Amino acid sequence: MSNAPSIIVAHNHPSGDITPSKADISFTQELYKVCELLQIKLLEHLIIGFGGSYLSMKSKDIFGAASNE
Repeated sequence: MSNAPSIIVAHNHPSGDITPSKADISFTQELYKVCELLQIKLLEHLIIGFGGSYLSMKSKDIFGAASNE
């Protein structure tokens, strides 16, 4: 990941439930702050569930008040 201008993060929930946990939200907000410090755009954080279901943390405005765009 040398000199990456942006990243996309994804993880699955083995239960299949795509509802973000408190830990998911906290991690995403902290990662967003770190990316800003490193001048890397956090483009997306996805939670993958069963049957092709997924949740976009960005579309749920979990990144924080500031936009990385």
